[in-house]
Amino acid sequence: MPTMRNTPVLLVAVDFSTHAEEICSHAADLALRLGADIVLLHILVLGTWLKPTSVIYSPDTGEAVEAGALLEADARTHLAPLVEALRGRGIAVRLSLREGGVVEQVWAAVEEEGAYMLVVGSDVPEGLRRLLHSSFTEDVLRAATCPVMVVKTGTTRAAPGPSAAQAQVAAEADG
Repeated sequence: MPTMRNTPVLLVAVDFSTHAEEICSHAADLALRLGADIVLLHILVLGTWLKPTSVIYSPDTGEAVEAGALLEADARTHLAPLVEALRGRGIAVRLSLREGGVVEQVWAAVEEEGAYMLVVGSDVPEGLRRLLHSSFTEDVLRAATCPVMVVKTGTTRAAPGPSAAQAQVAAEADG
């Protein structure tokens, strides 16, 4: 059960797509209006063929590390500019990294954080009909236990997220 807080919490779910900055910008505007804190949430997706404890070799050091630890470190590096941008606007922000199924982990985080609202992004060039065909967005809206703000973004392109770590993890898994 979430604890009672005086300050509302906005849970902002981001991946490494090009619209993460846009989502955070809109969430920051709302947080400033509400006097809310932000928890920036990212789900580490390892795939079905790899466990977080699988040992792989770091592309940076060549040393053996756990796959989950490598992806977590890489995610922290790539999300640091978003965290700093939010802090630069005077918003209290915390980074939350979770492993597991994306939708399940989003809603677990909503519950654990006692989130006032969930903020997600979607490139919706054809309006609401297109929005509801997005499996992640549709699943999130169906399972909603709090208000959800969907930030309509421009066309999404994959950003250079933790690509080096993911490539190394995939290479090690292929063996």
